[in-house]
Amino acid sequence: MFCPSPAAEVTLSSLTLASRTATTLSVTWSAGYPKCYSFTVSHSTQDGSINVTQPAHSDTSHTLTSLQPGTTYRIEVEAVRKGDGADEQRAKVMGNFTTESEGEEYSLTCSFYHFAHE
Repeated sequence: MFCPSPAAEVTLSSLTLASRTATTLSVTWSAGYPKCYSFTVSHSTQDGSINVTQPAHSDTSHTLTSLQPGTTYRIEVEAVRKGDGADEQRAKVMGNFTTESEGEEYSLTCSFYHFAHE
């Protein structure tokens, strides 16, 4: 596995919502060299309570569970690459995401097209 020198900047970006339910939020993010970093995911609500979880090393996705329906959460992902002594590098990305309200329903309409090859 290639990892850039310890002095190279940690790159972390694109925190996106992959899916949600009334009690879960699944997020993904992009990292320059994910196998070289460890990640911490924290989420908080407007009341100030903070919960911190540590996904598996090098995972670039995480599902938060046991959340409250119809609630907006501030999600923050921090990437850390340990270096020698003071060479530890960190980067953060954050976003606000809302769980579905109880009873919220969505419909999906799919259209299929057939293209003939000539």
